Amino acid sequence: MEYLNPQPPEGINTSPDHSPVRDLLWLSAGALVLVLSLTAVLVLAGGWLARQVPFATEKQLAARFADDAPIHSPQLKAYLEDLKNRLLAHSDLPAGMDITLHYVDDDTVNAFATLGGHVVLFRGLLEQVPDENTLAMVLAHEIAHVKHRDPLVALSRGLLISTALASLVGKTPAPLDKAALLTLLRYGRGMEQAADAAAAQALAGTYGHLGGSQSLFQLFQQLQGQRPAAWQAFLQTHPLNQQRIDQLQALSEANNWPLTGPLTPLPAGFQDWLKADDE
Repeated sequence: MEYLNPQPPEGINTSPDHSPVRDLLWLSAGALVLVLSLTAVLVLAGGWLARQVPFATEKQLAARFADDAPIHSPQLKAYLEDLKNRLLAHSDLPAGMDITLHYVDDDTVNAFATLGGHVVLFRGLLEQVPDENTLAMVLAHEIAHVKHRDPLVALSRGLLISTALASLVGKTPAPLDKAALLTLLRYGRGMEQAADAAAAQALAGTYGHLGGSQSLFQLFQQLQGQRPAAWQAFLQTHPLNQQRIDQLQALSEANNWPLTGPLTPLPAGFQDWLKADDE
């Protein structure tokens, strides 16, 4: 009997409908979809889990990032602390949660809440507020972000997304520092609307009306064209749109909060306190 050992024909293991390059592209696309889907699930779950972290633990984590920017001017510190405490009386913060104010002597038009109840106010923004009610809206809005645990949620989501993107390109995520923290503190529209609603409640409880709330966003719209460089920092943490102004109108009507009312002037020496803080 004669045994033959025929060679298999070329391409026997290759589908006539798919080239190796096309197969690789399909596999890569599938992997990308899988990673993005898992990331989306983790982001949603991570937001819920972040809110379960005890605030005391968040404060310990915040010690690594909190800027050393105390308020040196005794007049400015006393005034801002008093305003903060008046707003906190109507903010319904959970037990054990507190707010620490910081002041940065810089032209940047910004204010933001970060981990552990730290709220940072910039001179560039405080110089622009025309009255106490407008300043109160700024402060009450940032207090609301702390109350809702938005800084920790934003950080956890940002870390998950940056890690997923880094895995796709084969790079190790950069170490988290203060600059990276600010980059990750992006609040979505839902977070901003919830913070606006909570701030409106605090203003209504403190002053009996919402005067200064809408004017804050109108001021931002005016400044957007006048100071684009300083304004950019505010846009990074506070997306603005007409809907937020309209929301305040709706809250006013739904809760019988007057949209306007007598405005409380800033203290006579307020502008001097801002410039004297670091002297």
